[in-house]
Amino acid sequence: MVNRGMRMSALSHLDAREHEFYQEAVKRFHNNVPWSEFEEFAFGMGSPLYANRTSHLEVLDEPLYEALTDMWLDLGVRQGLIAEDRAKRGETHGQRRAQGRSREASNQRNGKKNNKLAAANSFVASRS
Repeated sequence: MVNRGMRMSALSHLDAREHEFYQEAVKRFHNNVPWSEFEEFAFGMGSPLYANRTSHLEVLDEPLYEALTDMWLDLGVRQGLIAEDRAKRGETHGQRRAQGRSREASNQRNGKKNNKLAAANSFVASRS
């Protein structure tokens, strides 16, 4: 995990809209807004994280995304909604979904190579 000091220097490259958005996120974080409200603000479709990007996966390495994720996880722990060990690992729902999609794509590729093998998540495999 990237240390927060390094991440803060990376945040200095935000454009004006992203910087304003980040400042608003910090304010909401300090005001201890409800966790789901912060999540919708930070990661909802109105977030500048998704501007000029063709895929939501492109944001995963962005310093702004990482900073927002840290605040979101910290709020979840503070409000008793997620376990502290999960937050320490930095495991987010989006990361788990991305990993799941990677496994599905791999299973589909393997299934196409050998028609005798069904993908692990297919209907046929679940009936065997």
